[in-house]
Amino acid sequence: MIDTLKNKNSTFNKSLGMLKTFTNWAIEKKLVEKNIFESIKISKIPGQREYLDTDELRLLEKFYQGDEINPGVKNSLRYFGTYRY
Repeated sequence: MIDTLKNKNSTFNKSLGMLKTFTNWAIEKKLVEKNIFESIKISKIPGQREYLDTDELRLLEKFYQGDEINPGVKNSLRYFGTYRY
């Protein structure tokens, strides 16, 4: 996943976690006997979040209030502001 797909460590670990979940489910259902994840440590890597500043939020709100955007974009913009409809 890292070499071929060029995934970052966080994506790689998230995918391993999902595989571990399915493996545990398969063990519960007695579909497999051996837990291949017993010796594999899956680490969590904290993300780097970015936030919009006040000016950027005001610009989005102004864009939201305008008539030049389609309903799909308008619906997406609702999640950035305090307005809901």
